[in-house]
Amino acid sequence: EPQKGLRCLRHVHGVVEDDEKPNAKTWEGGFLACGNLGAVSEGSCLHGVVVKNGVASFIQSSVLDMYSKCGVPREAYRSFCEVIHKDLLCWTSVIGVYARIGMMGECLRLFREMQENEIRPDGVVVGCVLSGFGNSMDVFQGKAFHGVIIRRYYVDDEKVNDSLLFMYCKFGMLSLAERIFPLCQGSG
Repeated sequence: EPQKGLRCLRHVHGVVEDDEKPNAKTWEGGFLACGNLGAVSEGSCLHGVVVKNGVASFIQSSVLDMYSKCGVPREAYRSFCEVIHKDLLCWTSVIGVYARIGMMGECLRLFREMQENEIRPDGVVVGCVLSGFGNSMDVFQGKAFHGVIIRRYYVDDEKVNDSLLFMYCKFGMLSLAERIFPLCQGSG
C-alpha cells in the first residue's frame, strides 16, 4: 500500500494546476508512505516541495516521523528542532532513531531534555531507550538505566518490561531476564 500511495502522490504532484494543490493530509500521507518504505530520497524531495509550497510548518511531526522511520538521525534531529510544540510523540520519534542505531549519548541527552521540558516519559519512550542499550551492548549503562526506571516508577508498564527482557537477553544476562519474564504479558 505505501508504494501505491507514493505513486499517487507523484502523479498528483506532476499534474496539479495552481488551484488544485494537495492539502496537509495529502502531504502527511506521502511522508507516511516514505517512512514506511524507508524511502529517504523521495521523502527528502517531498520535504523540499512542502517547504517550497509553504506548508512545512503544518506537518512538522510527519516530516520528523518519516526521517525517524528511515533511520536518518541528522535529518530527524533537524526536523525535531523545527517542531514548535514538541509533544511526547515528537520526543519519542527522535529518541527512537538514536536508540535504534545505538547512539546512546544522544539518546540519553534527549531523554533528559524531554523531562526538563516537563514531558513525562511513557512506556514507549522508556522502551526505546532500553532497546537502544540492548542494541549498543552497553551493559553498565543499561543496568544503571534500569535503576532509574525502578526509582522513577516506570516498571509497571508492559512495554518497559518487554524492553527490559529484550535488553537483558541481548546482554546474555539470562538470570536477570528470567526474573523479568513473569512480568511480561502472555508469559504465563
